[in-house]
Amino acid sequence: MKTTLINPPLISQKNDPHTGIIYMPFMLAYLSSYLKKVGHEVQVIDGFGEAPMQFDTLDKLQVQGMSVPDIVSKIQPDCQMIFIYFSGVVAYRIIEEILKEIKCVYPNVMCVLVENSQAVTAFSVVNDVDNLLKLGFDVLIFGEPEKPAEKLIHSMIETGNIPQEQGLIFKKGNVVYKGEGIPINKELDMLPIPDWESFPLQNYWDVGYAHGPMEGPYLPILTSRGCPVKCRFCVIPATNDGMWRFRSPENVVDEMEEMIKRFGVREFHVEDVNPTVRNQRIVDICNTIIQRKLDVSWKFVSGTKIETMKLETIPLLAQAGCSYVSFSPETGSKALLKKMNKPFHHDLAYKMVKEMSRVGMYSQACFVCGFPGETAEDIQLTKAYIRKLALAGLDEIAQFIITPIPGSSIFSEITGYDSFSQLTFSPTWRKDYKQLVRRRWGHYAYFLFWKCIRFPHKVLRQVVNICRGKFSTKMEQAIYRVTFWKLFKRKVQYVKS
Repeated sequence: MKTTLINPPLISQKNDPHTGIIYMPFMLAYLSSYLKKVGHEVQVIDGFGEAPMQFDTLDKLQVQGMSVPDIVSKIQPDCQMIFIYFSGVVAYRIIEEILKEIKCVYPNVMCVLVENSQAVTAFSVVNDVDNLLKLGFDVLIFGEPEKPAEKLIHSMIETGNIPQEQGLIFKKGNVVYKGEGIPINKELDMLPIPDWESFPLQNYWDVGYAHGPMEGPYLPILTSRGCPVKCRFCVIPATNDGMWRFRSPENVVDEMEEMIKRFGVREFHVEDVNPTVRNQRIVDICNTIIQRKLDVSWKFVSGTKIETMKLETIPLLAQAGCSYVSFSPETGSKALLKKMNKPFHHDLAYKMVKEMSRVGMYSQACFVCGFPGETAEDIQLTKAYIRKLALAGLDEIAQFIITPIPGSSIFSEITGYDSFSQLTFSPTWRKDYKQLVRRRWGHYAYFLFWKCIRFPHKVLRQVVNICRGKFSTKMEQAIYRVTFWKLFKRKVQYVKS
């Protein structure tokens, strides 16, 4: 079957460093390679990657990438099925516009919405089935997309009907059918590596910023899927059923070697939501890289439970080329962590930060504010922990304001938004937003003060990195990105369907 895979443009709030972050569509790249492996023709349209220097607006949000008519005009006329990638919750509105345009131009082509099951900013489609089907989607895919997509295509070829299979949601007459259970790939080594040949990689690199701190041409890499921890603010428990699966160390390093051969890329951004569940696997990955004498730089950019690793693993990580680790204390308060249903070992993480600073690795700690039930004491404990980490050598913090991601446990506890695309980490619609954003910037200033006191040379180095466009931290990259938007963006026409 001839299929088209669409990655929507990048959506953000103007001049906000907490939104508009580039996530290369790794799950879409996996789907493309899998469909090709089982014999189907695949066209990829990357709504961001094919025009990353174009900007426009939609509902006060910034659109970066191709216009909707331009995206639809690229669809091959003989396409038989279109898959639209639900990259993240903020993309909801632009996906609506893409679907409307497709239905006008190709009213008889099946349109399938594909959930991004491996991102904390994703949208669990089972939470909005009626609306998504009413918009005009013929099928919704939840969980991991490879096998449900294959079964859907096979059934359409053989019978012309949508099958009642795990991972598929569709409506027939007045009845909505939903497959039981969440489709999970347990043997990740059996999947083909992502189809990055079909994506405009050079355009991603030319933009000059990424999800993780970018020093040169890079690629994302997924070494595991899912997470065993069920944090109440996170969508991953809903999209992965609380299961963690992993690739073997050999398989992970094989992909690195292959990407070096194909693209000359030696920088890899690990996008797992929790890659370090098993310390021994990380040790084995490091040893495999060292044994093969690979000259690579790799970074944990999506966060990890740092305290699941052993202290002695840090020097080995550095030796194997790991240069950056993001982790998420969320708060300095044990009481608030309990409300979040998140385990975290503050003292061990502190020791890990000191060790990373000693061996020359960069580190980021992510915190949240505005969680339901947060108290003044919780806030003070967080501030104290930020200071402690700054004096230990932490390179940067990120402060996210809690937003109710569809599929998370707290989804129904926070209201006030008009559109799902407003569910960003800068939720301006929250009644307490002004108070929370003051605290956010106050924490940044507080961290920077103590960092200047203890490590002034690190601050100076960050200024140099921003000027040269080669980044060691996300903070440097965020400052560059916001400045870039102001200085270089140019308008393009946005045609509504």
